[in-house]
Amino acid sequence: MKGTVIFTLITTIAKEVQQTEQEIVVPTKSLPSYEEYFPRFKKIITPFEEIINNRKVTFILKTFDDENLIVEAITEFDEQKISKIHELKLLLFQRSKELIKPLNPALFFEEYTFFLVDQYDKIDTYIKKNAENIASLLKDETAVLTKKEIDETIASQIQYAQNDVNIIEWDGAFLLDKEKEFKDTIAILELANIQLLKLRILDNKLQDELLKIKEMSKNTSFFQVFSMRKSLNYIIRMRTKSLLELDTIENTLKLYGDWYSAKIYNIAGKKLYTEKWKNIVEKKLDTVRELYTMISQRTTEFYNILLEFTIVLLIVFEIVLAVIKI
Repeated sequence: MKGTVIFTLITTIAKEVQQTEQEIVVPTKSLPSYEEYFPRFKKIITPFEEIINNRKVTFILKTFDDENLIVEAITEFDEQKISKIHELKLLLFQRSKELIKPLNPALFFEEYTFFLVDQYDKIDTYIKKNAENIASLLKDETAVLTKKEIDETIASQIQYAQNDVNIIEWDGAFLLDKEKEFKDTIAILELANIQLLKLRILDNKLQDELLKIKEMSKNTSFFQVFSMRKSLNYIIRMRTKSLLELDTIENTLKLYGDWYSAKIYNIAGKKLYTEKWKNIVEKKLDTVRELYTMISQRTTEFYNILLEFTIVLLIVFEIVLAVIKI
């Protein structure tokens, strides 16, 4: 059991960076006719090598849509070094964070590991022989897994031709292909992780905003009626911005247009719980809307009271003027 391991660290950055070259990932399984849907990455530095834990590691730093940063740390693995993968991933994570520190990365990260194998006789035989190791690597687990857990992990796969198969889990993917055509699958799974990351970031921002709005809702006395209008405008702007961010996240991955890429993405979405994160975000947006409605109704009530009070004052004023004239 030997091949290549690619540890990826994914985050977002606010600092503008210069690219060295553009990489367009073209699908290899079935080619659609719309080139504009091919993922485009920008490499921001020339790939370089380092020695980490007695291994030669190649680092690639690239962006997607400028604000999404991906670090790929590439090295070899074999039967004797499988037990050291977990230790290696920690070292690669630490080194990757050091590399991107000058780019002002976000506090949130996603990690995903690819195991690429192109040397084997028959796929079924290879997977059956190495099922336990494959499951342990994909789940980042050092404990001995049960047969049920191993079988469920191996079952989460997609096969296109007789000589390739992709086993996809929440923490990584095991890709087998004698033709070494891994790039498009890696790109799809990296973009799926970008979506997950941005949903997590948006969820965290909404949580902070909800706390602010709840504080605003406590200060809804009659004497603060005019400041409440400012609060409503703030909520409108915040919710609009969040809805636009959610729409952008959903459009982060423009699929190639072929069923194979779509199926890989669907499997990844289930493993990464992307839909559940989206539902959490949408529920918080609904909560924001409900709070807006509550504050808006309260503001309207106070305005009505103020209007009625003003009318009464005008009537009293007219009566007083009439009495004075008499």
